[in-house]
Amino acid sequence: MGVLAWTVAVAALEMRTSRIQARVFSGMAAGLSYRVGDGPSPAIRFPGHGPYDVRMGYARIPEWQTRLNASGYEVRAQARWSAGLLRHVEKGLFPPYAEKTKAGIALYDHREIC
Repeated sequence: MGVLAWTVAVAALEMRTSRIQARVFSGMAAGLSYRVGDGPSPAIRFPGHGPYDVRMGYARIPEWQTRLNASGYEVRAQARWSAGLLRHVEKGLFPPYAEKTKAGIALYDHREIC
């Protein structure tokens, strides 16, 4: 009976405060990072066909990249995801992001100085 009472008490506390959930999710988030490195990334995952990704054009990045490469453009810098972030996305979870109201992509030609 003591174990049952303890379980109910912990569950009631968790429902009110979400302390356990916060610890679990913040621990998971600690391993989700990226950095920008020179050249194309050897391991990157582009978004699928979710409504936000389609609306903002992110689902078409691989297509655009292929077409731009064929036209002489090259990727000068791209995100390098941490191993934790790659595992997170491969499980079907979404990477953390700040939702934007408009897409942001910068294309430069040989005349542009960054």
